[in-house]
Amino acid sequence: MGCDFGGTVGWFGIGLGLITDIAFIALVIFGVVWALKHLSRHGEGFSSNKPTALELLKQRYAKGELSREEYQRMKTELV
Repeated sequence: MGCDFGGTVGWFGIGLGLITDIAFIALVIFGVVWALKHLSRHGEGFSSNKPTALELLKQRYAKGELSREEYQRMKTELV
């Protein structure tokens, strides 16, 4: 009753088990990487691409939504 790999499953079973183990580990790694990328893209993760308040103010002034006086007043309040 030694360790004999010639049973009903044999080397095929060992190889199949190894492949499923590797596939599971790869799936977990893929899931973690996907989650980190997804979170960072939506500004909830490590980095955010949201414009700052000053950038939004400059955009509104450039569009003509604010007068020069309103822009200067709001800019001094932000800075």
